[in-house]
Amino acid sequence: KVAKKPEKGGRGNVLFVVAAIEAPPAELLGAADEVSVLFPWGSLLAGVARAEHETLANIRTLCRPGAPFTFVTTYSPSFEAAEIEKRGLPPLSLEFLRGEYADALKKEGFFIDTVELLYNDYAAKFESAWAKRLAHGRRREFYRIAGTIGGDSPQTKGETT
Repeated sequence: KVAKKPEKGGRGNVLFVVAAIEAPPAELLGAADEVSVLFPWGSLLAGVARAEHETLANIRTLCRPGAPFTFVTTYSPSFEAAEIEKRGLPPLSLEFLRGEYADALKKEGFFIDTVELLYNDYAAKFESAWAKRLAHGRRREFYRIAGTIGGDSPQTKGETT
């Protein structure tokens, strides 16, 4: 889709990278105008969900100041009890994400503007096998957290909707 004309949703300046967040490519430091972490798993999920300093610092170093970010995640004791226990993941809820989590992100230079609770139909729209797998079957909750990196949030200075 990114190869389409911009007026049809394409982007001429997209770069897809396969790399571990623990070792971001030096060539990309400060290069990103925006960052999206969509349906993370493993150490990336743990780092984002627990607002770990190293993970967030590495994400931040990839972006220019003021870059928008979006995190979309889902996990539930009904589906991933073993992963939650293994990684020490906090329970997901709007209250947690708008409170304690927003405060932890703010300390790392991530300012949340919106937190949304979404469902399977949202995830099914993504053209990835992993998103479609997560969206298939029983209803589950997906959380979309969006804001800006660095400086003050241009909209709400850390408050969430």
